[in-house]
Amino acid sequence: MAANPLPRPRTMITTFSANAATATSIGPAQPGDTIDWTNGTSSNITIAVSALNGYFPLTVNSFTVNGTQAPPNTYKSTIAANAPDGDYPFSRNGVAGAGHIKVGQGR
Repeated sequence: MAANPLPRPRTMITTFSANAATATSIGPAQPGDTIDWTNGTSSNITIAVSALNGYFPLTVNSFTVNGTQAPPNTYKSTIAANAPDGDYPFSRNGVAGAGHIKVGQGR
């Protein structure tokens, strides 16, 4: 029996920083990782993440990141434990195709 059997349990959580106004690609992330969304504009930004094959990638998939006029202007998302690998599209203020969150084993 090997002294260090693979795969090893994952113990590290990665935090991705995303500008809510400009982000187009986030990840690759794994379940349990977090995304810190920030908004440096004066307007609120609503992010809505779409399901892929019936699964959503985040524990909360529609949220608003407040603008600088209404602090705090940050929002923290967590990749859901049951999120399958894939590219999950998100919209920004109702505009589809703004970007995607990549969930998978890519790192």
